[in-house]
Amino acid sequence: MQAPRLLEESIEASRSVNIIDEKEIKLKNQQTVADILRDVPGVEVVRQGPLGQTTSIFIRGARSEDTLVLIDGAEVNDAIAPSRGYDFSSLSPANIERIEVYRGPQSVRFGAGALGGVVNIVTKEGIGSPHGLYSVEGGSYETLRGSAGFLGKTRQVGYSLTVDGFQTHGFSSADVRDGNSERDGEKNATVSSKLTWVPDSISKVSATFRYIKTGTDLDVHGGVGGDDPNDTANSTQLVGSIEGQRRFFSERLKSTLGFYYSEMNRSDTNPVDAVNPNDSWDRFLSENQKLESNHEFSLTDHHSLRLNLQWRNQSGGSTSGFNGTPTIVARQEQSNLGEAVTYLYESSSWFGDAGLRFDEQSKIGTIPSERVSIGHDFVTSGTRLSFTYGSGFKAPSLYQLYSQYGTSSLHWESSDTYEFTIEQKWLKDLNSSIALFQNRFHNMIDFDQTTMKYLNVSSARSQGLEIQVKTSLSQDWSVDSNYTYLDARDESQGTALVRRPRHAANAKLIYRRASWEAYSQIHFEGERPDTDPVTLKRVIDTGYATINLGGSYEVSRILKLHARIENLLDRKYQEVAGYGTSGFSFYLGGSGEIW
Repeated sequence: MQAPRLLEESIEASRSVNIIDEKEIKLKNQQTVADILRDVPGVEVVRQGPLGQTTSIFIRGARSEDTLVLIDGAEVNDAIAPSRGYDFSSLSPANIERIEVYRGPQSVRFGAGALGGVVNIVTKEGIGSPHGLYSVEGGSYETLRGSAGFLGKTRQVGYSLTVDGFQTHGFSSADVRDGNSERDGEKNATVSSKLTWVPDSISKVSATFRYIKTGTDLDVHGGVGGDDPNDTANSTQLVGSIEGQRRFFSERLKSTLGFYYSEMNRSDTNPVDAVNPNDSWDRFLSENQKLESNHEFSLTDHHSLRLNLQWRNQSGGSTSGFNGTPTIVARQEQSNLGEAVTYLYESSSWFGDAGLRFDEQSKIGTIPSERVSIGHDFVTSGTRLSFTYGSGFKAPSLYQLYSQYGTSSLHWESSDTYEFTIEQKWLKDLNSSIALFQNRFHNMIDFDQTTMKYLNVSSARSQGLEIQVKTSLSQDWSVDSNYTYLDARDESQGTALVRRPRHAANAKLIYRRASWEAYSQIHFEGERPDTDPVTLKRVIDTGYATINLGGSYEVSRILKLHARIENLLDRKYQEVAGYGTSGFSFYLGGSGEIW
């Protein structure tokens, strides 16, 4: 459902956003954030093989690179990647307090890059007396996972620190049904921490740090002949922020000032072997920096204003080699200065907001963004209606501007959305919502085969509906379900967009009582168009349904046993044409407090 009205982070009630809290993260007990997002309506997750392989998300049909990804306010989209997307393959849920998923353009609030949606990840804040935590798990594909940490809070200082490690031998990334047998594994280590100082009731300073190191085995492509015995990728990612917050004027003004930083260092190495006569390697280094100030002023009990000032800088470069011949792409950068003002209104029955933003982009000039919404609560009937219009933009990436395929005169990409939402509270514990939406994407940058350059040559649209139903069957049992219908098309080609199913659904039955917690889930994906990785012809990936089970039992404060089964019926399917997926798999582990 949509966000509560009075969150500290001031998420507007009229915005389509799903919040996955720590309780739900623990229930799912997944190894990556991407697998946690699979249940979110309007979000499609695709992985090219086992854990560790390239993992993308599509929000309401938008491209994966059109999703802005933030960790504690720091942008982590890879600035030197061709389209500046984010690979979710190695993002662990370690030390995460909640995940916010915003659907549709969000540039007025978040700035550049929020063309199709935003995933905002918030690190856990230390609470309670000092205590240690641990978790261990093992299972199919020789998978091992372990974490240890501690958190707590003194009178003024809160702290959390988690060290998380994961490894799996996996299975062939290129589908074994196409004759591929070499297993592609991954090793992943994550360190995450947050330090909070609260000197008084109206001030807070926080600092966060996250370090991710990965090593992954790769295949050269999916389908027949995709195996490669020694193609590997390694990466390190550093994310950090420092933020100060204070309230003024009898706490009517909340001001926040923060600096946010991320760095991605990744490499690919593929030496000569029996199936590959060439030696190649690549090295990429990119940085994102952001200085941001937010001011939220409550004018009256019903009216408030928000001012956002933001400076962002992206930079990156690369070196590569092929059979001993090096190629260097000099380090390039681009910056963005944005300012936005939003008016918000909320009463017992009416709510809405209107916002305007201008960004001055160093390469392409001034870019406007708009947003307006209005909604009404029918208190007696438990009905809530809202309408939203919003726009977003994305500047060309450094690669699209400066690589050998780049074009320095590229225009920015833009999108706009219309959304109508009906929420209904039927009974005390039965809630439903229906969201109808239409998105249009303009001036999209694509690779032009004729000129061998990136050009503004594409446009697209997506439209559909999202239905969510949540209900409590009893004190112990509840149901959480959703269905998404999506029609996403490339208007410049007149074809359906690849890897976007027209129909998708989730239904989860949850049991919670005393020390027990369990769930059973059905996940359905309809057929969707794709591209064969060998012939490059258009194909149709067949639809599939999987059943997943999980649960835990708390023996004591120091030991909670948990288990989960994925793909109970051992369905054979592909999320990406030519790439394999997990069969029946089982995982068992334990967690608890150390002291």
